Amino acid sequence: MAALTYAIARMIVKVRYISLANLILDKLIFRELIQDQCSPDNILTEIRRLLEDSPYRGAMLRDYATLREVLGGGGASEKVAEKVVETMQGFRQ
Repeated sequence: MAALTYAIARMIVKVRYISLANLILDKLIFRELIQDQCSPDNILTEIRRLLEDSPYRGAMLRDYATLREVLGGGGASEKVAEKVVETMQGFRQ
């Protein structure tokens, strides 16, 4: 049932990513393990990559630093909401 609802949602909602961080920066900051991709093997692979692949981990940390800059200090929730709305409006055009 979950696979069916996911397939239907993918047809209706046209976004490249589902996580807020990836949506805000409009790039893949971290791998999104969705539905069948979310398996013990894939999770273990990603954890190992984060622990053992310094360039991969470094790129992710730099992207998180960029995300913090984009969100700024206080009012992060409001800024995230504005960015999500802005992104969604871009998909309508």
